[in-house]
Amino acid sequence: EVERLVVEKFANSMHEDPKRFPDKALSLASKTLKIGPVLKTTKNKKTGEVTKKMLKSKPVLPFYILDFGYVVLGHTKPLVFRATNMSEMPLTIYTEHDHLAEYGFSVDPERVKNLPELPGNCTQDFVVHFDPRGANLSLGPVEVVLPLNILSGPYIPVILRANVTMPDLTVNSD
Repeated sequence: EVERLVVEKFANSMHEDPKRFPDKALSLASKTLKIGPVLKTTKNKKTGEVTKKMLKSKPVLPFYILDFGYVVLGHTKPLVFRATNMSEMPLTIYTEHDHLAEYGFSVDPERVKNLPELPGNCTQDFVVHFDPRGANLSLGPVEVVLPLNILSGPYIPVILRANVTMPDLTVNSD
C-alpha cells in the first residue's frame, strides 16, 4: 500500500509538471540505484561551453527478487513475472537491460508502452531467460539488478539471481 501511495503521489506530481524530472535524468550510473541528485554535464558542440546542472533523481521502490535457483551449465531457464498497473493513468515501462547479457540474462519485452490503467487489461508478463553458457559463466552464484524504469515515475529494482551448477555423479561398487 505504501508503494502504491508513493508511486501515485509521484505520478500525480509528474502529471502536473512533466518537465520537472526529465526522462533521461539518470545516467548509466543509475543502474546502481543510488538515491540522490545527479550532476548532468553537457557540452555545446559549437562553442565548447560546458554546463553543469543538478537533476533530481527518481524515487526507488523496494527490491523484488526473481530467483532462478540452481541452473545446470548448458541449460537455459525462463521465468515469468507480471507487472500490473494499479494507477489511474497508463504507464510506460523500460527495462534497463544493456548490462544483463554479460551475466547470462535477457528480458522480453524490453519496453511496454502505455500499459492501460484499471479496470482494463492492465497486466504485462515479462519473460526473463537465464543462459549461463551463452555468457561463458563459471560455476557459482550470479546476481544482477534489472531496473524497471517507469516513465515519469520511480525505478523498481528486480534482483535476478541464479546459481550455476554441474551435476556430479559418483558410482559405488557396493
